[in-house]
Order: sequence, then C-alpha cells, then structure tokens
Amino acid sequence: MRRPVIVIDEANVMMGWNKNYPEDMGTLLRFFVSITKEKKRSHVFLVTSEFGYQTWLSAAIASEFWKLKIIGDFTKSEAKSFFEFELERRRKVVTVTDEIWSQIYEVRV
Repeated sequence: MRRPVIVIDEANVMMGWNKNYPEDMGTLLRFFVSITKEKKRSHVFLVTSEFGYQTWLSAAIASEFWKLKIIGDFTKSEAKSFFEFELERRRKVVTVTDEIWSQIYEVRV
C-alpha cells in the first residue's frame, strides 16, 4: 500500500497558530502522530527554515514521534541525487526520469 505524503511548507507559521488556537493546534499535532506513528497511514513533512521550530515542536510533540532532517540548499542535481538516494535507501525501485524530476522539483507559487 502506498502511503500519501502531506507536506506543509513554512510550518513555522504553526507556532503563531498555537498562541491563538492552542486546542486546535494540539488536535492537529495529535492527528499527525495518529496517522503516521500509530496507524501508519501517511507521512507528514513539516518544512521550515526557522531554526526555533525544532524547540517549539519538541515542546508540542514528544521527540520519539518525529525526526529532524537538515537538508540545506540543494542545486537541482543535488536535490535529485538526494531524492534517489533516499528512495534507494528505502528499497524503492523507481526510475526518476528528467521529465519526472522536473515535475517533482518545480515549485509553484
């Protein structure tokens, strides 16, 4: 079964929501834990460039439920290599053609 992936960019905005809507934020974070660790139904990536986010997340969710990955600024080819490495590491046999990679890499604003 393929699991859906939820990616939330600029996740640091959630820190502000927590001030105004702490119960709702708690519900959302518990939902993320439920669908990822407990039910194993999805993957959730909370993406940010805000250094303090890790501290906030540590206070909101026990550290055994999440893992920090620092990626940095990749060129397009470095990003593709990293992506392919992660697929291989997870034993996913997928051919990432240049056309497919362009669709993955493209950022729409």
